[in-house]
Amino acid sequence: MYQINPEKYEKLRNAILDHDYLHRIQRRIEQLNRVVFHDQISDWKHLRALAEEILIADLVTRHKGEIDGVFFKLREIENSGRDWKSAIDEYASYIHNYYTTPLGALLRKDVLGAFREEVKEEESQGKEKSHRGSNSIQAPPVASAPRSTPQPPRMHS
Repeated sequence: MYQINPEKYEKLRNAILDHDYLHRIQRRIEQLNRVVFHDQISDWKHLRALAEEILIADLVTRHKGEIDGVFFKLREIENSGRDWKSAIDEYASYIHNYYTTPLGALLRKDVLGAFREEVKEEESQGKEKSHRGSNSIQAPPVASAPRSTPQPPRMHS
């Protein structure tokens, strides 16, 4: 799997801070994280880092690290009759829904693996870990399938 280099990672982080539409998307993802993971978070400051991770992973995987792809997608949504705020909300919801699934979390980990570990180490020094044992948000466990497949009732003639 492709992993971004440190220069590209910093370039994307700076782009999020420098471009209003990227910053608004990140803040909207952060709000969505608060709603979805409200009962699983013991330290709320990690939500902004998670929102940044999601946006950077999307920039790398869908737009090859080019921020213009996000801008053009927002304009496409806007041209379909929605306003700019709705376009940002729709885009943020879409990538939040994808990158918080187990597959999306794995993809984030693969693309940003080295950087995620550095951030975790910096944040955990001198602080307690969350009740789950890590600083990242994980999806709830998936229920396993029943051990035996139930048989349909037999028809008696």
